[in-house]
Amino acid sequence: MWMLFALAVPIIVIMFWSCRDPEPQISSQSAPPPSDMKQMVPPRIPQYPSITFRITRWDLFANHMTLWMRNRVLQLILVLVVGWYLWSGLSRDFANASEFAIHGLLILVLYALSLVGTFAFVGLAMSFLLKQRGVICEHVLEITDEGLVERTEMNRTLHTWSSICRIMNIFGYLFVYVGDQTLHQIPRRYIPPEQMAVFEGELRARAAAAR
Repeated sequence: MWMLFALAVPIIVIMFWSCRDPEPQISSQSAPPPSDMKQMVPPRIPQYPSITFRITRWDLFANHMTLWMRNRVLQLILVLVVGWYLWSGLSRDFANASEFAIHGLLILVLYALSLVGTFAFVGLAMSFLLKQRGVICEHVLEITDEGLVERTEMNRTLHTWSSICRIMNIFGYLFVYVGDQTLHQIPRRYIPPEQMAVFEGELRARAAAAR
C-alpha cells in the first residue's frame, strides 16, 4: 500500500508540472521604428482656378446680336452708313428745321429697325442652322502657368497669356478675346459669383502681366 502511494505521488507531481502554463517568452526582436509620415504624403499638386459652363444656341444668338458692341471696325462701318443715310435723306430739308428734325428721326428709326432685323436674321441662321460642333457643348476653362486652357469633348486648346488681348463684360457674358476675331464666350449664369470673381480677377491679372 505504501509502495503504491510512493509511486503515485511522483506521477501526480509530474502531471501538474506538465499542465502548467508556459512562461511568456520575451522577444529578442526590437519593434520597428515608427514610419515617417512626411515621407508618405504625396507631393501637393497645385490647384488652378477653373470654371465649367455650357454654350447653347441661344448663347450663340446673343453673341451675334452683341457683335456690333464689341467690334470696332463694325462700329465704324455702322456710323459711316447712318451718316450717309442722314446726308442723302436730309440734304433737301436744311431750310426747314421742323421737317429736318422729323425726317432725321424717321431715318434713324428705320435704320435701327433694319439693323436689328439684319442682325437677328443672320444670328438665327448662324446659331440654329449650322451644327456648331465643338461649340454647342460643355466647356472647361482653366488658368495655368502656361496660359488659358480650354477643354471640350472634341479638343484641348492652350492659349498663351500674350495672346489674350481683350476681356469684356456685356449682358451677363464674359468675352475673352484670344485674337482679333477669336474669343471665348462665358455665360455667367452657370458659375457662382464668388468663383467667377476669383477666376476673372486671376485671368485679368495674368493677361495684364503678359502684355
